[in-house]
Amino acid sequence: MPNEPSFAGELKRRVGMILGYEQINNGTTIEEEEEDPRLEKKTTKRDTPCDDAADILSSSSSSPSSPSSSGGPSHRSLTWSSICFITYFNVCGGPWGTEEVISSVGPCPGLLGLVLMAATFGVPLALVTSELSSAYPVNGGYSIWVSEAFGTFWGLQESYWSWVSGVVDNALYPLLTYRAICLGFGYNPDKSYYFAGFVFRVAIALVYSAPGLFLLRPIGDGLAIFFIIIMVPFLILTVYAPASNPVELSTLFHSEEDASWGGGWRDLLTVLYWNFSGIDSASTSAGEVIRPGYHYPRGLLACVFIILITYMVPLLAVTIVNKPPYESWEDGSFASIARAQGGRWLADLVAIAGIIGNAGMHIAEMFEDAWQLHGMAEVNLVPRIFRYRHPYFQTPWACITIQIVIISLLQAFDFQVIVCIDNFFSVIGVLLELLAFVYLRYSKPDMARPFKIPLSNTMLTAVLAPVFSLGVIVVVASLTGSLVSLCINIGGLLIGVLGTLVAMYRYEDLRYTPKDGHSELIRTMADVVAEDQKQPLSPENSSITNTPKGSSIFLRSAAEASSSNAE
Repeated sequence: MPNEPSFAGELKRRVGMILGYEQINNGTTIEEEEEDPRLEKKTTKRDTPCDDAADILSSSSSSPSSPSSSGGPSHRSLTWSSICFITYFNVCGGPWGTEEVISSVGPCPGLLGLVLMAATFGVPLALVTSELSSAYPVNGGYSIWVSEAFGTFWGLQESYWSWVSGVVDNALYPLLTYRAICLGFGYNPDKSYYFAGFVFRVAIALVYSAPGLFLLRPIGDGLAIFFIIIMVPFLILTVYAPASNPVELSTLFHSEEDASWGGGWRDLLTVLYWNFSGIDSASTSAGEVIRPGYHYPRGLLACVFIILITYMVPLLAVTIVNKPPYESWEDGSFASIARAQGGRWLADLVAIAGIIGNAGMHIAEMFEDAWQLHGMAEVNLVPRIFRYRHPYFQTPWACITIQIVIISLLQAFDFQVIVCIDNFFSVIGVLLELLAFVYLRYSKPDMARPFKIPLSNTMLTAVLAPVFSLGVIVVVASLTGSLVSLCINIGGLLIGVLGTLVAMYRYEDLRYTPKDGHSELIRTMADVVAEDQKQPLSPENSSITNTPKGSSIFLRSAAEASSSNAE
C-alpha cells in the first residue's frame, strides 16, 4: 500500500497548482531536500507554517523589477518595535491634545475615561488588527479586509474614508510646526506675510516627507529615538512641577456635576476617541512585516500600553499642581502649563518637543497612508502606477509623491473647519472594519490565521459590541458638533459614494482582484490544515510535518515556484 501524502507534500502540490507549477524547477523532491545538509543553514524556526505564508505572499506580490521578485521575500524588514513606534506616532506622538480630557468635565471622569478607552477600544482594535494583518499579510490593510468581506464598492469606500482623512490630518503638522516656530520667535503666525508663510509651510512639509522616500525599517528605529527625545521634557515636568509647587491631591477627584451632553461630555468623548484613533493604520504595511502573526500582537499591545502611560503620567502630575486652573486648559496648553509650573526654560523644552512630535506624526502618517495606497494598487482598486517601488530603497515613491503634492497644496488653506473631517471619517472606517472582521470570522472560519484572538465567535461579537456602540456615539457627536461640520461630513460621504459609482461604471477593470493568488493561497493552506487535523498522520509523514524543517522545505518550494512564475 503506497504511503499517504505528507502534510508538506500535499500543501506544496496544491500551492503549485495555484501558481501554475507541479514541482520545483530544479526537480528536487521534498525527501531529497530533507537529506541535503546544505539546506540546514537555511532553516529558521517559525511559530507555524502559516506564519511563513506571509513571506510567500510578499514574494508573489513583488513586481518583476524589484529585488525581491527573483530573490525571495527579501524586502520584509519591520518587526514589533517598528510596528509599535510607527503606530505610536500615528495615534498620539506625545501628550499634546489631552488637555481637554481634563478641562471638559473634570479630572476624575477624564482620567477614568483614558483608562476605559484604552481597555475597551484600544486593546480590542489592536487584537482585531493583529488577527487580520496576519491573515492578509499584504500591503493595503483594512482596504483589503473590507474588499474581501463586502466587495469592491465597500472596499473603495473604506479606502476613501481612511486615506482622505489621513492625508488631510497629515497636512496639519507642517502648519502646527510653523505656528510653534513663529510664536517661539515672537511673531504672530496669523499676521505674517501670506505667501512667505505658505512657502515656509511647504518647505517644512518637504523636510518631513523626505524620510518616507528613502527609508523603510529605519523609520521605525528613528521614531523610537523621537519618542525618547519627546518624553524627556515631560518626564522633567512630571517630576519638577509637583516638587516645586504646592500639591492638592483632591483635585484628581473633581468633576463638573452640571455638565451636559453638549456642554462637556460630547467634547470629552470626541477628544478621547481622537487620542486613541489610528491603531488600525498599522495594517496598511503588513506586506513589509516579518512574521506578522508574531510581531503584530506584540507591537500593537505594547503601543497601547505606552500611549496610555504617555497620557496618564504627565496629566496626573500637572493636575495635582493645577496651575493655571484646569478649567482654562485647551488643545496646545502644555507649553503654558509648563511655563506656569516650571518656568520659561521648561516651556521652551516642551515647545521643542512639540516640533519633534509633529515631525514624528507626519512621518508615521505618511508612511501608513502611502502603503495603504500601494496595497490598493496591488489589488486593482487604484491605478497601477501606485504599485511602483523605488528599485533600491523599496519605498512606494509614486504613493508618497502624490501625498506630498496634496499636502503642499493644502498648506494654502485654513484647517479650523476641515479638521472635523478627521474624527468622522476615521470612526466610520473603524465601524466598517469591525463589521468585516466579524463577517470574515463567521464566513471563513477555516482561513489561516497565524494569530487568532482566543475567543469564540459569539464571545468575540459580545466583546466588540461596546466598541461598536462607542463608534456610533462618536459618529453622532461628529455630526452634531456644528452645522458646518454636518455639511462637510455629509458632503464628503456623498462625494465618495457618487465618485465610486461613476468610477466603477466607467472603468470595468476597477474591481477588487487578489494579487497573484493571495486569497487562493490563504484558503488552500487553511483547507490542508483542516484536512490534516481530521486524519491521523502515518509515522512516515509525522517526521516531516512535526518539524520546523518540514514547513521550511515547503515554503522554499513555493517561494521558488512563485518567483519563477513572476518572471
